[in-house]
Amino acid sequence: QTCNAVAHGIALAVMWLYGDFVPKRAVFFSSILIWIILSFASLLVKFNHFWIFVTLRALASLPEEVFRLMVSVIQSETFKGSMLAHSIMANIIGEKIAFLLSSSINSIFVSSGINWRIDLALGPAITIPIAVLSIFFVKSSTFTPSEGSSSVISNAFSTRNKKSYVLMVLGQSMSLFFSMSFVFWLPSLGLYSYEAFPDNFSGLSYPA
Repeated sequence: QTCNAVAHGIALAVMWLYGDFVPKRAVFFSSILIWIILSFASLLVKFNHFWIFVTLRALASLPEEVFRLMVSVIQSETFKGSMLAHSIMANIIGEKIAFLLSSSINSIFVSSGINWRIDLALGPAITIPIAVLSIFFVKSSTFTPSEGSSSVISNAFSTRNKKSYVLMVLGQSMSLFFSMSFVFWLPSLGLYSYEAFPDNFSGLSYPA
Protein backbone atom coordinates (compact mmCIF):
# COMPACT_ATOMS: atom_id res chain seq x y z
CA GLN A 1 0.00 0.00 0.00
CA THR A 2 2.94 2.33 0.68
CA CYS A 3 4.44 1.63 -2.75
CA ASN A 4 1.00 2.11 -4.26
CA ALA A 5 0.61 5.52 -2.61
CA VAL A 6 4.05 6.63 -3.85
CA ALA A 7 3.25 5.46 -7.37
CA HIS A 8 -0.03 7.36 -7.38
CA GLY A 9 1.76 10.50 -6.26
CA ILE A 10 4.28 10.18 -9.08
CA ALA A 11 1.52 9.63 -11.64
CA LEU A 12 -0.35 12.71 -10.45
CA ALA A 13 2.80 14.85 -10.67
CA VAL A 14 3.69 13.61 -14.16
CA MET A 15 0.18 14.17 -15.51
CA TRP A 16 0.03 17.61 -13.90
CA LEU A 17 3.29 18.69 -15.54
CA TYR A 18 3.00 16.99 -18.94
CA GLY A 19 -0.70 16.20 -19.33
CA ASP A 20 -1.28 18.99 -21.87
CA PHE A 21 1.51 17.79 -24.15
CA VAL A 22 0.45 14.18 -24.72
CA PRO A 23 -2.32 12.74 -26.97
CA LYS A 24 -5.18 11.78 -24.67
CA ARG A 25 -6.44 8.79 -26.64
CA ALA A 26 -2.96 7.26 -26.89
CA VAL A 27 -2.30 7.80 -23.18
CA PHE A 28 -5.68 6.34 -22.28
CA PHE A 29 -5.23 3.06 -24.15
CA SER A 30 -1.51 2.82 -23.36
CA SER A 31 -2.23 3.07 -19.64
CA ILE A 32 -4.70 0.19 -19.92
CA LEU A 33 -2.23 -1.97 -21.87
CA ILE A 34 0.70 -1.32 -19.52
CA TRP A 35 -1.47 -1.95 -16.46
CA ILE A 36 -2.61 -5.32 -17.84
CA ILE A 37 0.93 -6.39 -18.80
CA LEU A 38 2.43 -5.50 -15.42
CA SER A 39 -0.46 -7.08 -13.53
CA PHE A 40 -0.04 -10.41 -15.34
CA ALA A 41 3.76 -10.18 -15.02
CA SER A 42 3.45 -9.93 -11.24
CA LEU A 43 1.56 -13.22 -11.20
CA LEU A 44 4.53 -15.01 -12.78
CA VAL A 45 6.86 -14.07 -9.92
CA LYS A 46 7.89 -16.94 -7.65
CA PHE A 47 6.83 -16.93 -4.02
CA ASN A 48 10.38 -16.33 -2.74
CA HIS A 49 10.68 -13.05 -4.67
CA PHE A 50 8.13 -11.00 -2.76
CA TRP A 51 9.73 -7.60 -3.38
CA ILE A 52 9.70 -8.17 -7.13
CA PHE A 53 5.99 -8.87 -6.83
CA VAL A 54 5.44 -5.70 -4.79
CA THR A 55 7.49 -3.64 -7.24
CA LEU A 56 5.53 -4.86 -10.26
CA ARG A 57 2.21 -4.20 -8.52
CA ALA A 58 3.36 -0.71 -7.55
CA LEU A 59 4.49 0.01 -11.12
CA ALA A 60 1.12 -1.25 -12.34
CA SER A 61 -0.58 1.34 -10.16
CA LEU A 62 1.16 4.12 -12.13
CA PRO A 63 -0.75 3.59 -15.40
CA GLU A 64 -3.87 2.73 -13.38
CA GLU A 65 -3.77 6.17 -11.77
CA VAL A 66 -3.06 7.81 -15.14
CA PHE A 67 -6.12 6.05 -16.52
CA ARG A 68 -8.30 7.32 -13.68
CA LEU A 69 -7.14 10.86 -14.39
CA MET A 70 -7.80 10.50 -18.11
CA VAL A 71 -11.36 9.34 -17.46
CA SER A 72 -12.16 12.67 -15.81
CA VAL A 73 -10.37 14.65 -18.53
CA ILE A 74 -12.21 12.92 -21.36
CA GLN A 75 -15.51 13.23 -19.51
CA SER A 76 -14.99 16.99 -19.25
CA GLU A 77 -14.57 17.11 -23.03
CA THR A 78 -17.63 14.94 -23.65
CA PHE A 79 -20.18 16.56 -21.33
CA LYS A 80 -21.01 20.19 -20.80
CA GLY A 81 -22.87 22.03 -18.06
CA SER A 82 -24.99 20.05 -15.64
CA MET A 83 -24.42 16.80 -17.53
CA LEU A 84 -20.72 16.99 -16.69
CA ALA A 85 -21.63 17.14 -13.00
CA HIS A 86 -24.03 14.21 -13.44
CA SER A 87 -21.44 12.05 -15.19
CA ILE A 88 -18.77 12.78 -12.57
CA MET A 89 -21.29 12.04 -9.81
CA ALA A 90 -22.09 8.70 -11.48
CA ASN A 91 -18.37 7.93 -11.51
CA ILE A 92 -18.01 8.69 -7.81
CA ILE A 93 -21.04 6.60 -6.87
CA GLY A 94 -19.80 3.73 -9.03
CA GLU A 95 -16.39 3.78 -7.38
CA LYS A 96 -17.95 3.76 -3.90
CA ILE A 97 -20.10 0.76 -4.83
CA ALA A 98 -17.08 -1.00 -6.34
CA PHE A 99 -15.07 -0.39 -3.18
CA LEU A 100 -17.83 -1.89 -1.01
CA LEU A 101 -18.21 -4.91 -3.28
CA SER A 102 -14.48 -5.59 -3.45
CA SER A 103 -14.25 -6.75 0.17
CA SER A 104 -17.29 -9.00 -0.15
CA ILE A 105 -16.18 -10.61 -3.40
CA ASN A 106 -12.65 -11.03 -2.10
CA SER A 107 -13.93 -12.73 1.06
CA ILE A 108 -15.57 -15.37 -1.12
CA PHE A 109 -12.23 -16.09 -2.78
CA VAL A 110 -10.37 -16.31 0.52
CA SER A 111 -12.94 -18.48 2.32
CA SER A 112 -13.38 -20.88 -0.61
CA GLY A 113 -9.69 -21.74 -0.79
CA ILE A 114 -9.28 -20.57 -4.39
CA ASN A 115 -5.73 -19.73 -5.43
CA TRP A 116 -5.11 -16.04 -4.68
CA ARG A 117 -3.44 -15.59 -8.07
CA ILE A 118 -6.84 -16.11 -9.71
CA ASP A 119 -8.11 -13.21 -7.63
CA LEU A 120 -5.29 -10.98 -8.90
CA ALA A 121 -5.83 -12.03 -12.52
CA LEU A 122 -9.51 -11.08 -12.56
CA GLY A 123 -8.90 -7.36 -12.99
CA PRO A 124 -6.84 -7.56 -16.18
CA ALA A 125 -8.94 -10.44 -17.53
CA ILE A 126 -12.19 -8.49 -17.20
CA THR A 127 -10.63 -5.25 -18.42
CA ILE A 128 -9.29 -6.68 -21.70
CA PRO A 129 -12.65 -7.23 -23.46
CA ILE A 130 -14.01 -3.92 -22.15
CA ALA A 131 -10.91 -2.11 -23.39
CA VAL A 132 -11.30 -3.69 -26.83
CA LEU A 133 -14.94 -2.62 -26.97
CA SER A 134 -14.04 0.91 -25.92
CA ILE A 135 -11.78 1.23 -28.97
CA PHE A 136 -14.84 0.94 -31.20
CA PHE A 137 -17.14 3.12 -29.07
CA VAL A 138 -14.87 6.00 -28.09
CA LYS A 139 -15.78 8.99 -30.25
CA SER A 140 -14.93 12.67 -30.23
CA SER A 141 -18.48 14.04 -30.31
CA THR A 142 -19.77 16.33 -27.56
CA PHE A 143 -22.97 15.34 -25.80
CA THR A 144 -25.73 17.95 -25.91
CA PRO A 145 -28.46 17.60 -23.24
CA SER A 146 -32.01 17.29 -24.51
CA GLU A 147 -34.87 19.53 -23.45
CA GLY A 148 -38.19 18.61 -21.86
CA SER A 149 -39.76 17.43 -18.62
CA SER A 150 -38.05 14.04 -18.81
CA SER A 151 -34.68 15.41 -19.89
CA VAL A 152 -32.91 14.39 -16.67
CA ILE A 153 -33.91 10.74 -17.05
CA SER A 154 -33.39 10.65 -20.81
CA ASN A 155 -30.01 12.34 -20.51
CA ALA A 156 -28.91 9.87 -17.85
CA PHE A 157 -29.78 6.89 -20.02
CA SER A 158 -28.29 8.54 -23.09
CA THR A 159 -24.85 8.15 -21.55
CA ARG A 160 -25.02 4.51 -22.60
CA ASN A 161 -24.31 5.63 -26.14
CA LYS A 162 -21.39 7.87 -25.23
CA LYS A 163 -17.75 7.17 -24.58
CA SER A 164 -17.96 8.39 -20.98
CA TYR A 165 -20.25 5.47 -20.10
CA VAL A 166 -17.75 2.96 -21.51
CA LEU A 167 -14.94 4.72 -19.66
CA MET A 168 -16.98 4.68 -16.47
CA VAL A 169 -17.65 0.93 -16.68
CA LEU A 170 -14.01 0.28 -17.49
CA GLY A 171 -12.94 2.49 -14.61
CA GLN A 172 -15.18 0.71 -12.12
CA SER A 173 -13.99 -2.75 -13.16
CA MET A 174 -10.36 -1.66 -12.82
CA SER A 175 -11.01 0.07 -9.52
CA LEU A 176 -12.89 -2.90 -8.11
CA PHE A 177 -10.42 -5.65 -8.92
CA PHE A 178 -7.32 -3.52 -8.54
CA SER A 179 -8.44 -2.80 -4.98
CA MET A 180 -8.98 -6.52 -4.44
CA SER A 181 -5.42 -7.27 -5.52
CA PHE A 182 -4.01 -5.10 -2.74
CA VAL A 183 -6.35 -6.15 0.06
CA PHE A 184 -6.76 -9.85 -0.72
CA TRP A 185 -5.21 -10.73 2.66
CA LEU A 186 -7.48 -8.56 4.83
CA PRO A 187 -10.37 -11.05 5.23
CA SER A 188 -7.88 -13.76 6.24
CA LEU A 189 -6.33 -11.43 8.82
CA GLY A 190 -9.75 -10.58 10.22
CA LEU A 191 -10.77 -14.23 10.42
CA TYR A 192 -7.51 -15.18 12.14
CA SER A 193 -7.94 -12.37 14.68
CA TYR A 194 -11.50 -13.46 15.39
CA GLU A 195 -10.48 -17.08 15.97
CA ALA A 196 -7.41 -16.20 18.05
CA PHE A 197 -8.95 -13.43 20.18
CA PRO A 198 -12.74 -13.95 20.21
CA ASP A 199 -13.16 -11.96 23.46
CA ASN A 200 -12.03 -8.78 21.72
CA PHE A 201 -15.03 -9.01 19.39
CA SER A 202 -17.57 -8.84 22.26
CA GLY A 203 -19.39 -11.95 21.11
CA LEU A 204 -20.07 -10.66 17.60
CA SER A 205 -19.98 -13.16 14.77
CA TYR A 206 -17.32 -12.79 12.08
CA PRO A 207 -19.80 -11.61 9.38
CA ALA A 208 -21.13 -8.96 11.80
